[in-house]
Amino acid sequence: MPDALAASAALQPNKGGSREPVAWPIEGFERDLVAVEALQKAKAKLTPELLRAGMLDGRLAVRVNSVRALALHGPPSDADLDVVLVLLKDGSASVRSAATRALAGAQPSDKVIPALIRAQLADPKAHADIAEVMRGYGTDAVAALMPCLRCDGEEADRAALPYLLQLGAPAQAALGKALVHPDARMRANALAGLMLFGTHALQENHRVVIALGRDHDLNVRTLARQALTRVSRASSPPFAEVRPLPIEAMDAQLADEPALKKAAKALESSALLALTRDGRDLVRANAWRGLGALGPLDAAASLQAAVATRDSDVHVRREACLALRQCPEAVLLDVTGPLLLATRDREKPVAQAARQALLSQGKRTVGLLVENLANPSPTLQDAAITMLVTLEQDAAPAVTKALASPQPPVRENALIALGEIGGKGLEAATDQLVELTRDHIDGVRAQALRTLARLSDATLKARRETLMELGRKAWREDAALVVRNAGNDLANKIMYLR
Repeated sequence: MPDALAASAALQPNKGGSREPVAWPIEGFERDLVAVEALQKAKAKLTPELLRAGMLDGRLAVRVNSVRALALHGPPSDADLDVVLVLLKDGSASVRSAATRALAGAQPSDKVIPALIRAQLADPKAHADIAEVMRGYGTDAVAALMPCLRCDGEEADRAALPYLLQLGAPAQAALGKALVHPDARMRANALAGLMLFGTHALQENHRVVIALGRDHDLNVRTLARQALTRVSRASSPPFAEVRPLPIEAMDAQLADEPALKKAAKALESSALLALTRDGRDLVRANAWRGLGALGPLDAAASLQAAVATRDSDVHVRREACLALRQCPEAVLLDVTGPLLLATRDREKPVAQAARQALLSQGKRTVGLLVENLANPSPTLQDAAITMLVTLEQDAAPAVTKALASPQPPVRENALIALGEIGGKGLEAATDQLVELTRDHIDGVRAQALRTLARLSDATLKARRETLMELGRKAWREDAALVVRNAGNDLANKIMYLR
């Protein structure tokens, strides 16, 4: 959007001084927050053209007062809308708040409302102002919020749900229609939204919810079954009654290991798997603990456990990770990604359980981690590198082999991991590291030079002339700044060795 980009650039202060000073009709307009009464009194003199210049001013007070005054003229015009939307990302909370309130009633709603959702993600404190603006749109807000449920990223698509919740019956009806949307993300978020509305909303759509329990998407199936369990005590059909729990107080505390093993042996795994979809946190956690006690999970249960590693309850996440210590080889690669994400969990017991599950795969662990070095997610790449470093020299041969991968991300991440592992594995790969300093990818060349700098002092001294010349050549001749800096660092380190 060229207008928005131009507006964003214009938000910077005019350091050159070429812009003529504006004579503001209110004293102190450029220094202090002006009262609403004063702005209202000078409304005729504060024309939209003058306020548009003020919104692009480098001074904080001028921007805040200009946006507040613009709101007195009604919803922003097409000429002002792009500027106000850019101000939602201003560095000042006062400007962002004023811009949010100025958007009340602005059209088109399908352009304004998604921008407000993104603003709320960047600044959670703006929720109250954004909610007030949303209410003013009425049913138009529902139509504009629904496409947001298909946004990429769990935080982005779920951010629209609280605003839909406050819009009442129209939003509930729209979510009910979205249950049959062809996009799986939309179906899942529609289910999550109806669960927020309560059991009455689920009962009104009970036939579709039951059908979604057999959806081809695993996340949709899981949410549908949790929704069915949540209303299973309702008196109206077709929801089934809650089955008796196999262990006393299973829904009140984590069961003892001996009692759980005894009960698990008397049950079929399918019965325990059904309990993993229960609406009660401790029931789900105990069910996963019981499945882990029964022995290796089958493929379906393993995939279900992988989803449970993202459960809202810490006990469920931990027990699901532990249950994945034994799973079929056919689904190992599918569950490795969720386990790697779980190693970054904010709760230490969950992260430890995820690491334990990964390490329990024996020799297959290293291969699975190396495969994830090419994962599109930077978070998964970093987690795989961390786990490879944890394995130390056991992972060195596979990581060294990955240096010859045709995929640039694998080569670069393998270099990072090998540098962190160090020791004999790093020393043995010295020739390959030298070869990679001539790679056609800038990031790989730079990382190869950094990894060479992590060789032991003895190795650097033994190859002093070769490696120093390599670093100096990269510093003098390489076109990429990142490679030149890495080469300079390598040459300097060798030069100061004694």
